Amino acid sequence: MLNAFVCADGARRRRVRRSWDKRACEGKVRVSKVKRGAAVLAVWLLAAGLAHAGPGKEMYEEFAKQGALLDDPRWQAYVQAIGDRLLAVSSHPNEKIIFYVVDSAQVNAGALPGYVFVYRGLLTFVESEDQLASVIGHEIGHVLARHYEQRRNSQ
Repeated sequence: MLNAFVCADGARRRRVRRSWDKRACEGKVRVSKVKRGAAVLAVWLLAAGLAHAGPGKEMYEEFAKQGALLDDPRWQAYVQAIGDRLLAVSSHPNEKIIFYVVDSAQVNAGALPGYVFVYRGLLTFVESEDQLASVIGHEIGHVLARHYEQRRNSQ
């Protein structure tokens, strides 16, 4: 849940309105309730080579090269788990999409073929898991509708 979190020092805190109690954690938070199975699944998907080639992979590699991906496997697994649940009930449940958290304070998310990037700033902005799921679902819609390919072909 996004309503409770654990500071990097292990102290539990509660969310206050629209912002985290960053003074208590000095801005460093981590999710307190993430199942290990989701983390294992995300790592397995990457190891199995299910990541797509193309612009999504290129963007991922650029973020990785710049050190711009959030280095917290629990947040990565949490976002991947939400995306996987949404994808399972979509019109294309067998589609493979990898979800990453970008370590940026921007309130943003983006999608490229096979990839969805959710920015850390969005995670601190949303007030519930439902709100986060709606943004992730919107980005999944872009991937499934092949909006990137359509836009590229029209140029």
